[in-house]
Amino acid sequence: MAIFPRTVISNCTTRKAAGPSISLTDVSKAGGVLATARRWRTLVKRSPAMQTATELYKGRSIVDATTAAAAIEGRLFVVSAGLGLVAADDHVPNYDLTVVTGSPLADMLDNQGLGPADWWVALHKERRLPLSELVTTTTAFLALPASYLRLVRHDLALVPAAAAKRLRIFTSEAGRAAVPQRLMPCVVPYDDRLETVPGFNGTRAEFPQRALRHFVEQLKGHELSLTDGKQAVLESLATQQRRTVPDRARASDDEIRALLAARWHACNGSSGRLLRYLRDDAKVSCEQGRFRTLWRSLLPQMRQVV
Repeated sequence: MAIFPRTVISNCTTRKAAGPSISLTDVSKAGGVLATARRWRTLVKRSPAMQTATELYKGRSIVDATTAAAAIEGRLFVVSAGLGLVAADDHVPNYDLTVVTGSPLADMLDNQGLGPADWWVALHKERRLPLSELVTTTTAFLALPASYLRLVRHDLALVPAAAAKRLRIFTSEAGRAAVPQRLMPCVVPYDDRLETVPGFNGTRAEFPQRALRHFVEQLKGHELSLTDGKQAVLESLATQQRRTVPDRARASDDEIRALLAARWHACNGSSGRLLRYLRDDAKVSCEQGRFRTLWRSLLPQMRQVV
């Protein structure tokens, strides 16, 4: 019986190490998505790669993914809209590119009637799609939120049936809608009850990595068959209650920026404290990626305020 090496596949983060970075504004968007992706790849190749992927990306999701990879003695890979699929120890350039709603790339794709998955395919034009190739040759633990599953869905759909038996997918309940139907049996059945497990609560953006870490640390699920692993999760969550989600109002980008600016100095500009203020005190709904974009857009303005 063949023995396949273990891999953890996680997503990149909007929070990155400080330093000069390249962005979509550095390349022309003329000529459509294929031409833009070609120019972007050229820019990436020409940019200095000063740190490894795990040094570049910051935040709990990358920490939990790294911890899980170490626990199963596997290698960590990162899905990136800017770099494609990179190993955690690969040296990479700093960059600012994302497919989250409202980003320049998302707007460009939307204007062309395309979606995130089309960018992923264009980014790897004339090469084999990397995610399905990696999953085919390993026992893969895939921890991705809905936005990144939508990015790689064409690639993921190419995973052959034999490899799917070794694949475990960790995502939110919303993320399941982006999983190809024939791979739904690979989804490990975590849900919001994880939020009430001590040490494993957190933001929605980090849910897949928290679920994976719980699976390997608490349940030793990487040593179980897919069927037994899923059953272990169901049993572990059976005694947990779903956390009550507070009602939060929706607000426009301008309204959120105004709230952040008014509270900026009281929170010393801390992104973490401002996000908690927005959600807990102002009772405003704001996804973490969107919040990060709005917070960064305020930085130049607030630095000028004495």
